[in-house]
Amino acid sequence: MRGLARTVERLRENVTLTVAITFVVALLVPAMIGTSHVHDAALGRDPGIFQYTAWALSKGQIAYRDFHEVNGPLPHLMHLLFLKFGGADEHTFRVADTITCSIVYVLVGAMAPGFDMAKMRERSARERWATRAAWGLAAWCTFSAHRLAFTWWDLSQREGFYNLFLLPSVALQLAAQGTHARSSRGRWWLFAVSGALAAIPILGKPTCALFPVLLCLAISIDRDAKYSRLRAMIVYGAGVVAGLAVFALISSRWCDLGRWVHFILFDSSRFYVYIMRNTLAGTYAAYGNGPKLNLAGATLVIGALLVWRGPVPSRFWTPIAFLFGALLAYFAQQKGFRYHLYPVVGGTILLWVTALQHLSQRWRALGRRGDGVLLALLASLVMYASVDDLAFAWALRKQPPIGALDPSHPREFYEHYQGGNFFAWDTRRAAKFVSRTTPEESTVQTYGLDPYLLFLSKRLSASPFIYAWDLGDDSILAAGPPPRDADWLRQVFASNRAELLVAFNKPPAAFVFFDNAPPSFKADAESDFIARCKDAGAFLLQGYKMAHAFGTVRVWLRNDLDAVWRSVGSPTEWEP
Repeated sequence: MRGLARTVERLRENVTLTVAITFVVALLVPAMIGTSHVHDAALGRDPGIFQYTAWALSKGQIAYRDFHEVNGPLPHLMHLLFLKFGGADEHTFRVADTITCSIVYVLVGAMAPGFDMAKMRERSARERWATRAAWGLAAWCTFSAHRLAFTWWDLSQREGFYNLFLLPSVALQLAAQGTHARSSRGRWWLFAVSGALAAIPILGKPTCALFPVLLCLAISIDRDAKYSRLRAMIVYGAGVVAGLAVFALISSRWCDLGRWVHFILFDSSRFYVYIMRNTLAGTYAAYGNGPKLNLAGATLVIGALLVWRGPVPSRFWTPIAFLFGALLAYFAQQKGFRYHLYPVVGGTILLWVTALQHLSQRWRALGRRGDGVLLALLASLVMYASVDDLAFAWALRKQPPIGALDPSHPREFYEHYQGGNFFAWDTRRAAKFVSRTTPEESTVQTYGLDPYLLFLSKRLSASPFIYAWDLGDDSILAAGPPPRDADWLRQVFASNRAELLVAFNKPPAAFVFFDNAPPSFKADAESDFIARCKDAGAFLLQGYKMAHAFGTVRVWLRNDLDAVWRSVGSPTEWEP
C-alpha cells in the first residue's frame, strides 16, 4: 500500500507523466488490436503501382527512362527497401509499413519536443526516461488511432511515407528552438538534421517544397529565441540543400532525375494537373474529408491564438507552420484523395501532442487555474477524437471477409476488394494466367492503371507506358486546359503513341486490358485502345488474339503462344 501511495503521489507531482499514462491506458489496447487488423488487407492501386516500379528497378530498369512516372523517386525507393525485407508479400508489406510508422510515432513523442528540457533536467534521470517513454507510447496511440481511420485503400500510401520524414523534422526543429540541446553546437546540428529531413519528401512530390519554406519562416518569427535566428535559418537551409543532394545522389542509382525534374518544371503543370482535377469546393468535400479539414483548420486557428496570446511559446509557430503547409498542399493538388490528408492529420496530431506536453509542464510549474482548464479541454478533445477514430476503424474491420486470415481461401478474400474501378480478384487471376502462358523473360503491355499485374506475374512492361493516360485521354482534354496546353497535350499523346509502336519492334508476349480504369473509365478498354492508338491497334489485331477474360481484365496472347495456353488447362479453374 505504501508503494502504491508513493506512486500516486509521484503522478500528482509529475502531471506530464500522468497525462501521458492516461492516454496509454485508454488507447493502447484498442490501438494494438486495430493495428493488427490492417495487416490482413490487400494492397490498393497506388501501392500496387509502386510494387511494380520498385521490382522493375531491382531488375535493372531506370525510372523515368524505362518507364514513365509522375511521382518522385522517394515512394519507389521506399517500396524497393520494403521488397528487400520480404515486402513482395502483401501481409509482410503491411507489417513493415506499420513497424516503420510506429518507430517514427514513438520517437516523435519520446523526443518530447513540447517540453522545456531545462526544467525536465531538474528531475531524476529515471523519472525523465519514464516520462519520455510514456509520451512515446502516448504519441503512438494517438497517431495510430488516426492512421487506422484510413481505409485499406488509403493505408501504405506515399503521403504516409512523406510523414515519416516530415513529423520527426518538425519535432527536431521544435526541440532545436527550445532547450533540448545542451550546447550551441548541438542546437545547430538539430536545425541541420531537421532541414535535411524536411527536404527529402520534395523528391516524392514537389508540393512538399512548401514545408521547408514555411518551417524556415517559423524560425524567423520565434520571438523567444535565445539564439541567432538568422544563423539558424542559414543552418536549416544548408540542411535542406544537403538533404536534397544526398537523397538525389542515392536516387541516381535507380532514377534518371534529369527527366523527372524536366517533367516537374515544364510538363506537370500542363499535364498531371488536369488528371482527375477537382474544384476547391470539390476538393474539400471529396470522400468525406470535410470533417478532418474542419478539425485541422480549427486546430490551426486556436493554436495560432494560443501562441499570439502567450500561453504557448512562439517556437510553436513551427508545428503551426507545418499544419498550414499541409492544408495548402492538400488544396493545391486539387484532387481531394483521402490519402492526401496524411500530412494534414499528422500535423494536427503533432500540434496536439506537443501542446499537451507544454501545457502539462506549465500547469505543474505555475499552478494557474486557466492553464489547468486549457489542459483539460485539450486532453479531452484529443482523447475524444482518438476514440472516435478507433471506433470508426473497428467498425470498418469488425467483420473481415471469409478467408481473410486463411490463404487457402483467396477468392473470398480478394473479392472483398472488388468494385468501383479496382478489381483485386480479376487482376490476380489474370496475372496468374499471364505467368503460366508467357515465357519468363518476355514482356507484357498493359492498358489501364494497374501495372501491379506485371509485378504479380513477374513480367516487365513492353514499353515505357504503364499508364493508359500517357497515350491520350479525353477526360484530360475535357478538364479545360487552355488552347495552347491542349495542343501541346495532343502532340505529347501522338509522340507517345509513336514511341509505343517503336517499342513493339520487340513484340510483347501479351496485352492486358483493364476496363473502367481512371481517369476516363472506359467500359471497353480494347475498343478504346484500338481507336486511340490506330497503328498499335492494328499491330494487336494482326498478331494477337483474345485468350481469356477475367471479369474486367482481358488477356490477349501473341498468336505463337496459342498452343501454350491451351495446353495448360482451363483458365476458369485457376486461382492464385
